[in-house]
Amino acid sequence: MMNLDFEDSLKTYNQGKASYQTVMWLRDRPFRAASVCLGLLCVILLIGVITLANQQPHHQVGVDQSINIGNISMKLAQMKTSNSNLTKERDQLQTSNHNLTQERDQLQTSNTKLIQEGDQLKTSNNKLTQVGDYLRTSNNNLTEERDQLKTSNRNMTDLRDRLQINYNQLSQERGRSMTSDDNVTPPGPPQQTGYNDLTQERDELRARYNQLADLRDQLQTSNNNLTHERDQLQISNNNLRQQKDQLVTSNNNLTQERDQLQTSNNYLTEERDHLKTELHQLIALNANITICPSKWTHGDDNCYFISKESKSWKESRKYCQEKGADLVIINTKAEQDFLMTITTLSSWIGLSDLATESVWKWIDGSPLKKLPRESEIVPGVSDLSPTEDPGIQT
Repeated sequence: MMNLDFEDSLKTYNQGKASYQTVMWLRDRPFRAASVCLGLLCVILLIGVITLANQQPHHQVGVDQSINIGNISMKLAQMKTSNSNLTKERDQLQTSNHNLTQERDQLQTSNTKLIQEGDQLKTSNNKLTQVGDYLRTSNNNLTEERDQLKTSNRNMTDLRDRLQINYNQLSQERGRSMTSDDNVTPPGPPQQTGYNDLTQERDELRARYNQLADLRDQLQTSNNNLTHERDQLQISNNNLRQQKDQLVTSNNNLTQERDQLQTSNNYLTEERDHLKTELHQLIALNANITICPSKWTHGDDNCYFISKESKSWKESRKYCQEKGADLVIINTKAEQDFLMTITTLSSWIGLSDLATESVWKWIDGSPLKKLPRESEIVPGVSDLSPTEDPGIQT
């Protein structure tokens, strides 16, 4: 990228003898001198008219170029503002997406804990149901045993009453026998034997009565203990039933809360996916906008840099490559016109005949093609002035 150093060609004139003779020739012929002066004046006027005619289009081109530069600068500023807004919106969406992701993870963790608690409650409820069934079975068994004890107790009471009646009858018979013994002669050996048998039977009945009374008392005590234990089991069963009902209610509440959290989680997930879609769209839109570095000029999705240093073509290209770019390749008439608007100085472009002399090729190896106004492209240099270089293109 090197500005061309041009030297104006100087023309020298021989002011010797021929010039002196011409002056003398004009001096000798006044009429011819007047004719020559008139002709020179006409030529000068014609040159002036041509010069004015040429300057007017250039002035109009300069005005158009200024307007184009202003419009491009305005569009560039608008694009920079739009890109800044899109970047802010993208950052906000990324922050919102991050927050929603954290909330979703927290909801999922909470939902998992609620599911685990629900499973634990179901397991506990099943265990309580099993305990309740066992208590009901045990209560039924105790009720049956109690009924059997009541039946046995009634039977024992009936037996005791019968024994008591028998005992009373035997006592009365013995009293009558003793009274009869006092009034009559003591019995002989056979009567004594019957008396002894009755006395022995009475003693056996009394002993059996006492045994039955003891058994009755034991059964009564056992019945009382079983009744007390049954009442305690009934109280414990009622407490477990009440606790089971509370756990079922709590389980239902947790299930309802879990369903609400699941619904909220689904809504947040849907909203997060929607925001993620919008974020991807904004990122894609932002990716299509070319952002040029500072002091670079944006045009047609490309960035151009104009250097004010004077270098050779090779040095200019090396300078461009050090900046991560290269000399500009002009592909269209519109691009050429745009380069004409951003500078009025000649500069190097990416066109040279270094490989083969007089065979001009672009730096990408493609041959030089004619543009609509090929005369405006000088091989190796643009129509811009030699003090700046728009040759860097990203």
